[in-house]
Amino acid sequence: MPNFVVPDAAAQGAFYPDGSSANFYLNNTGAKGWVVHLSGGGWRFAGGSDGASDDFVSDGIRGGSLLPMVGSDGRCYQGCDGILSDDPAMNPLFHTWNKVWIPITGTSFTGDVANGPPYVRGKRVQTAVIQDLLDHYGMATATNIILTGGSSGGLATYLTCDRVADQVKQSNPSARYTCLPDAGHFLEHSDMHGGNKTSQLFKNSYYGWNSTGGTNQACVQDKKAAGEDWKCIFAEHVTPYIKSEMFVMQNLYDSWQINNILDIGCSGYNKPMTDCSAAQMSALEQYGADMRVALAPVTANPAVGMFTPSCIAHCQTVANEHPIALWYWPDRWNIVEENNRTFYPMTTFNAWYSGAVTGNSSKHVQQCAWSPKTCNSLCPNWT
Repeated sequence: MPNFVVPDAAAQGAFYPDGSSANFYLNNTGAKGWVVHLSGGGWRFAGGSDGASDDFVSDGIRGGSLLPMVGSDGRCYQGCDGILSDDPAMNPLFHTWNKVWIPITGTSFTGDVANGPPYVRGKRVQTAVIQDLLDHYGMATATNIILTGGSSGGLATYLTCDRVADQVKQSNPSARYTCLPDAGHFLEHSDMHGGNKTSQLFKNSYYGWNSTGGTNQACVQDKKAAGEDWKCIFAEHVTPYIKSEMFVMQNLYDSWQINNILDIGCSGYNKPMTDCSAAQMSALEQYGADMRVALAPVTANPAVGMFTPSCIAHCQTVANEHPIALWYWPDRWNIVEENNRTFYPMTTFNAWYSGAVTGNSSKHVQQCAWSPKTCNSLCPNWT
């Protein structure tokens, strides 16, 4: 996909951490439908014991590195596949749509720190790109817009869903606007030893990134009086406040979370679970149960669609740790329900988006534990 730089990015102070101006990759087909993807790839967590901005500025950005999610040829992750594909077999409903890829900012597009470099301004980058698309590339006349993202971009989709909706509606109030967060429901959860290192990093970074104005404002206002607005950096706390149309994709045993939040300490990508102890397996199963509980507000909302399998995997809408996207992979990835019908992320989302299913029929939330693989024998070992 060709790369485009927002012409007035400097005037808006919309810079990436390295000082480059807000930019995006665009496959402009001229269609009235748009898929806008927020890149995943991790975070640059704020330093400092309490996450205060002065600690952040003096210590710099530490923690998760920013990965080069888009290569020089404009390829997304391992390829612009899944919901970003122009292949009608892989992506029958959206293959002709305009596709946008917004590179990673390190703050799930919520940061807005005045000082720099490094520039921690994910909110400004996202706002500048969306406005440029509306003003100069035809998104103001779109009939359909899907905001999506995977991993840290999936978290961004939750956190910024309504903020982007408000921005879009100012120029295009009639477009159908939908949020599709993928693998972004990172839990505020202790590790299997009782620590909370990752949750604390997110809490510190909420303040260090100055994310107060970047995340869901209804959540922030509701929790601010109790001094708990930092919780609005977690999808589980933001989700009940989201007003926009939404479909959630989330593996119940998210592989990144099992490794980094739970810190299970055994197995790993493309490896069996044979080295895991009984205690580690018990912690794994409890994490999946806790994810179901955290997703309960979504499950109870008849307007929200869901695809949440009991698998140890990460993103589903685009390629991530996998050779091809789990979005539609007939030879390797599906869910077989009790009535012997086969579902994939693609077919489930497409049926929901086209209105073929509504209410509970649009939700696929597996209730079985990961081990043994009683309700999805095609779950990968760990991907």
